[in-house]
Amino acid sequence: MLDLTELLRRVDQRKAELDVHRPLPPLTAASLREKLALDWTYNSNAIEGNTLTLRETKVVLEDGITIGKKSLREHFEAINHHDAIHFVDELASKVEEINEWNIKNIHHLVLKNIDDPIAGVYRTANVLITGAGFIPPDHLHLRDEMAGLIDWYKSDAQKLHPIDRAAQLHTRFVEIHPFKDGNGRTARLLLNLELMREGYPVAIILREDRLEYFDALEKSCVDRDYDDFTRMVARCVARSLDLYLEVVTGKKPEPLKLDDSDEQYLSRISNLSNLERGGGAAFTFWRHASQAMKAVGAPEKVDWPAVEIGAMTESIGEHGQAPESVADVLCKHSPGATTSTRQAEIRATIKRLAPELQAQYAKARGERGCEP
Repeated sequence: MLDLTELLRRVDQRKAELDVHRPLPPLTAASLREKLALDWTYNSNAIEGNTLTLRETKVVLEDGITIGKKSLREHFEAINHHDAIHFVDELASKVEEINEWNIKNIHHLVLKNIDDPIAGVYRTANVLITGAGFIPPDHLHLRDEMAGLIDWYKSDAQKLHPIDRAAQLHTRFVEIHPFKDGNGRTARLLLNLELMREGYPVAIILREDRLEYFDALEKSCVDRDYDDFTRMVARCVARSLDLYLEVVTGKKPEPLKLDDSDEQYLSRISNLSNLERGGGAAFTFWRHASQAMKAVGAPEKVDWPAVEIGAMTESIGEHGQAPESVADVLCKHSPGATTSTRQAEIRATIKRLAPELQAQYAKARGERGCEP
């Protein structure tokens, strides 16, 4: 695995490439901010269970249209988060300090019109976080804990690389869990406030990386090992830097090699064409992958989890292939499955869907007069 210091150096090198073009043309900067604000709002809310799609989120924010069969809360979550981003952007542009007052104001924006009595107010009871291996501090200690967080930020944190500092600020805040609700969204807003204050673009943690995100947070909070989450944030920053450079220069930069999964990703992309000569699930996956890349124009724009779902559905439900072998193919060949976390997600998804898909295949064979 690439040394963390070297990884951060490579991200800084990419940032320096962008800095050459600063200040960006106002129209370019505004369009990039709005694009990233939409992606950030959609993904941050989706991580917490909001069911609005990216397109629906765009319609709610830009057109003010209500989406049928979606709750009022989900609409307010989109609107509120977008407002909170603009507030954080303003704080960053003025290089405002991070303090408890601003943290409460951010949280208030996140929960306004959803749960006003607790918006911007520390919780008054003890809580557990479902699935977490740590227990947040007693509510009676929250003021001391938050004061300690700010003291850390103003002292020891300033010795850290800005990306590491932003990642740890997020993690330490999550561990305290000072509010009854909205801690995750507030933490990701704080993460990006710190990044923007230091001249970095925002880090958008994607919905499909939710499990990896929670695993990295768990490791940080339980073991005090922040490296995995810092690496994740660095990859997200690199992705945003690449977007900026592509828009500003008119050409796509070469992907940064930040870890082993990046090497595997590039290798799997280059080897996709070999699957055409294979059989079974490998050929099915190649066909779905090829269609997806043709539709969006580039492999990095492909929704690989969707491609995997399509391939596993056809392989098991239409061709009757064994779920275990389909899982092995996807874990081995999909560019979207280079991490153990993603591979575990694929196997869990197949285990969940397999009974229904196998029944579907058996029924189709029966209707054709074939032995199941």
